[in-house]
Amino acid sequence: MKHAVKNMREQHPNDLVVAFFFHGQGVDLQKTPLGLFRALLNFLLEYFPDYLTQLTMKFEEREKRYGAYTADRWKWIDKELQEMFFGLLTKGTQHQPVVIFVDALDECGEVLARSLLVYFRDIIKQAEREKGQVKVCLSSRHYPILSLDSVPAVFVEERNDGDILWYTQERLKDIQPKIKRKQIEGEILSKAKGGFQWVFLVTGTIIDKNLAGIRAEKLLEELQSCPQTLGELYAAILTSVQEAERRQMAKIFQWVLFAKRPLSAQELRDALATDKDMTYTSVCDLRAHEGWSDTLADFERYVKYISRGLIQFQSREF
Repeated sequence: MKHAVKNMREQHPNDLVVAFFFHGQGVDLQKTPLGLFRALLNFLLEYFPDYLTQLTMKFEEREKRYGAYTADRWKWIDKELQEMFFGLLTKGTQHQPVVIFVDALDECGEVLARSLLVYFRDIIKQAEREKGQVKVCLSSRHYPILSLDSVPAVFVEERNDGDILWYTQERLKDIQPKIKRKQIEGEILSKAKGGFQWVFLVTGTIIDKNLAGIRAEKLLEELQSCPQTLGELYAAILTSVQEAERRQMAKIFQWVLFAKRPLSAQELRDALATDKDMTYTSVCDLRAHEGWSDTLADFERYVKYISRGLIQFQSREF
């Protein structure tokens, strides 16, 4: 989605291109319609002064009636921002084209996601009547099922064979002899079924084993017996973990899954190093232990390794 946003801005410099990335494990404003409307309006209102004036008047009226917004005396509600957003896009875009990208719609929850899908469909229909210039692109996983028959849909996995071929060839280009590499590439492409994550994991395993000196013939044999679904592949990867690493793996998954909010690398490093039965009596003792990562960069690499790529650190955009 970030690539699509970047390309749209480059190819259509006169259009206002805005994006919102839902984050199901983030704070409320990262995973609710309120956060969506606040973020998009925050960007767009600068270019639509009439609607900015309307919102400013509402703000000043509320401040007089209820007190300071910064003192939590009142809050914006979804419906009023939703109505303003609807009007701005359907009537305000007659002379200013707007393109909206919303990523991971499913991460706001099934009910809200379906409601937003209908809402954006209605925006497009009304904009056509009002001669507005607005386009909307939404992305979502296949489940929960959100699509409506009246909303055009593109299934990425049915259209990315060319990208997967290029990616596979680039990652495996050092494998020799060439004839075996081509066989490995062909086997991967025949099993990928459009799944980039599956290809990423499988090619990573192939690269590691090739660097370890395993012959191309053996790599091809292992690939032919490789699980074909992503769930089965992850199950095979995780069950192959050595006993000495399983406790740390279980511990890190528990911290990530049960935390009330996403943890920073610093917080997760401290959490993973502590234990209810530990004998350390100070932070200095804890950080002197051999299991401690001296730098956050080292720790992030360790997390990626111990979770087999299932846990990664990243910044999320609004």
